[in-house]
Amino acid sequence: MLKLFVNVWLDADVRRNAELSRALEANSKVFNEVYVWWDTRECQEKYVNPLLRALLPMGRPTVRTMLEHMRLCGPNEITVLANADIAFDSTIRLAKSHMQPGEAWALSRWERGKLYDCRGSQDAWVFNGLIPPMDDPRLDFPLGTPGIDNALVDIMRKAGLTVTNPSRTVRNWHEHASGVRNYLDATGQVKARVPPPYQFVEPTTLAADKESRSGIISLLSKTRKWLVGRHPRRETDLTRGSNLQNPAKITPNGTASRSEPSPRSGVSFSGSVE
Repeated sequence: MLKLFVNVWLDADVRRNAELSRALEANSKVFNEVYVWWDTRECQEKYVNPLLRALLPMGRPTVRTMLEHMRLCGPNEITVLANADIAFDSTIRLAKSHMQPGEAWALSRWERGKLYDCRGSQDAWVFNGLIPPMDDPRLDFPLGTPGIDNALVDIMRKAGLTVTNPSRTVRNWHEHASGVRNYLDATGQVKARVPPPYQFVEPTTLAADKESRSGIISLLSKTRKWLVGRHPRRETDLTRGSNLQNPAKITPNGTASRSEPSPRSGVSFSGSVE
C-alpha cells in the first residue's frame, strides 16, 4: 500500500491554487490513498475528489502531527510526506520493491524537465514500514518552512534511519511556475527558519544506492576472508571473537602460542598455532 500525506490550502493567487490542484490530481492517480489536511472547510469543498481522505483538525499541521498520523500505518506500507505542490509520477512505485528495512528517502524535486540537483534541497520524504519515534523541537514547524528539509534529514538519521536520495530515478515534479512564495514577507525576507543542525543527502540513482550497500557488504566479506587466511585454524575465533582479548604471540621457533589462564575455573590452555 502506497500512501501520501499532504497539507493543502486556498491561496490568494489563483495560479497557485491551480498548481496545487494539478498536483493533487496527479497524485490521486499514483497513490493507493491520499490523506489531506485541509486549511479550511472552503478549501476542502473546492477540491472535490472521492480519492482524497480528509484529516482533522483542519489548519496547517506541524511535521510532528503529520508523522504521528503516518506512524499509525502498517509495517508493510510505504508512506510519503510531501509538499503540496509536488506531483509524483509512476516511479514512486519503485519504493515498494526497492526500499530496504530501516531505509528512508529524502527526494529532491524535478522541474522544467530536469532534476534540481542539490544535496541541500528535498521536497518529499518516503518511509518504509513503521516510522521510528522522533522527538525534536524542530518537528514543530510546518512543511514549507525554510530549513525543514535539512533538519528532517538530520532528525531521521539520528532516529536510526538510513537516508538516501534516489531522485535521479524516482521523480517528483514541482508545480511552481507561479513563483508565489508565502514564506517570504513583504520585503522579501524569510519569515521563519528551522534552526540547525542540518544534514544533507546527495541525489543519486537506485542502482547506485544498491551498489553502495553491496560494496560495503563485499568489503566486510573480503576483510573477513583475509583475516581467516592469516590464521586459517582460528576461523572460529574470528567469527565469534572468542580470543580477541588475548591474541596469539609469536615464539622464537616461528609458531604462535597462546596462554589463557583461568584461575577461577582451574583450567588453562597452552599450545601453538601453525
